[in-house]
Amino acid sequence: MPNDWEKQRNKREKIKRDRAQYKQSSRTGSSEPMKNSILETPPEQVGAGIISSIHKNKLEILIGHHTVEAKFAPAVFAGEEMDFAVGDSVWVTKDAEERTLVVGRKERKSFLGRSRSDSTRYAASEWHVLAANVDIGVITVSLKNPDVQSEFIDRYLILLQDGAITPIICLTKADLSTERPAILDFYTSIGVPIIETSSVSGRGMAELKAMLSKKTAVFVGQSGVGKSSLVKAIDPSLDIATQAVSIGTGEGKHTTTRSNLYEWEEGSFIIDTPGIRSLGVEVIPKKQIRFLFPEFSELALRCKYHDCVHIAEPDCAVKQALQGVHPAINQQRYDSYRRMMGNA
Repeated sequence: MPNDWEKQRNKREKIKRDRAQYKQSSRTGSSEPMKNSILETPPEQVGAGIISSIHKNKLEILIGHHTVEAKFAPAVFAGEEMDFAVGDSVWVTKDAEERTLVVGRKERKSFLGRSRSDSTRYAASEWHVLAANVDIGVITVSLKNPDVQSEFIDRYLILLQDGAITPIICLTKADLSTERPAILDFYTSIGVPIIETSSVSGRGMAELKAMLSKKTAVFVGQSGVGKSSLVKAIDPSLDIATQAVSIGTGEGKHTTTRSNLYEWEEGSFIIDTPGIRSLGVEVIPKKQIRFLFPEFSELALRCKYHDCVHIAEPDCAVKQALQGVHPAINQQRYDSYRRMMGNA
């Protein structure tokens, strides 16, 4: 019979194995639906490109430094649901009429996905991949009009981590407010970089460009936080629509209607995504969400049960730390976690 010390050691090892297994599955994209369109070995006489935009009846492919219109090859994808996203690396060829056709795609190294229904409730829902093969996810948050919404940040953080994308937080409209919510200090404490920017004064733009150079970055955020203005500030030559702040509400207006990829310098890409008003995370299994809150990791080793989800279980070290005002646990973050788990 194992003694108490051995039981505790076995529990700790089981927790570590569960966490490592989930992190490995995230890196390989196991939570992403994989279609038959993946071709690791391309057919003969094809080239390669990156999807820069997807429309209803066509898509645009970046081949080298040139963008061309393309269509899906009907002989390859007849009867299949398309599984392509902006940022996908694809194989292309020419038909008899010299039209560019997509004949397959490479496996993704990372992805940003969410519920197609965009619900904040746990319900049956389909994957919708907003961007693929991304290195950095820029969570764009305005300091004013609209104000910082920490729950949106928390939801984006776990979706980016689930898709193996490194997150940063970019505060826009830094020239409009001197107030900084305390929750921002907590994000810094758990290793999420924060950059303050202003597309008007240019504040923080050099630092942001340095972080994004030679990488592919996806910009995400609520409607009206200034994503498109920020992207245009990085490269003013980009053809991106922006709108002034509404006089009636004082808030920014929604401008981007679909995801678009831009090359702003050699080997550096930006994917601008549509702003959204609600963000569901039901695409991530509930039992895995706890692994995406890094502040739980060490405390979870002291929970009574190795599979504790830190909600209603007895002798939960996370809840005990919260009640003891432990600096590693933030009440706002924990409240976000409970809502994601459906226990608000």
